[in-house]
Amino acid sequence: SIYVRFRARRPDAPHLFSRIGDFIKWHLPILHRFEKDYSLVQVLELLRLSLKAGCPINDAIRNALGLDVNNCFKKRLRRWLGKVERGDNISAAARESRLGSPLAWAFDDKVNQGNTLSILETLESFYRSNYSYCVNLARFILWPCVILVMGAIVGSVILAIFLPMISIITYAATQVNP
Repeated sequence: SIYVRFRARRPDAPHLFSRIGDFIKWHLPILHRFEKDYSLVQVLELLRLSLKAGCPINDAIRNALGLDVNNCFKKRLRRWLGKVERGDNISAAARESRLGSPLAWAFDDKVNQGNTLSILETLESFYRSNYSYCVNLARFILWPCVILVMGAIVGSVILAIFLPMISIITYAATQVNP
């Protein structure tokens, strides 16, 4: 398990364990939010930087596919890239690819003309703070639970060590005739 946890991930061709882990994390209710927020932070940052550098949107999405994000989220990015390269509306393609309505709103030409970079920066900041808040909240909730579980384990080990000795003493005390 230590090898699986700390080995290098390959974003271009992920290992089987990485694909299985990503699938499980994406479909579990609580972990899904962490994975989606973390993936969105990375993708929004790269999209913003690519568009600021002057790349077209399809190249920016293609660059985002090279990131080490969840594979289920990467499938949605591939779907978005395919729709954008076919000539669909960028905003509608993002919405149809289920990447989230805030990302679709950032690329909507009718609502915000020319504000895409500032909206991407705002969304990146929002998702980064949201992810950080959720991680800290989970940490503050789970650490006391972990300490209680460790205390229960230590208590059961101590009980397992001393219970046989108490049983032997009790048995020996009943065998002694005064």
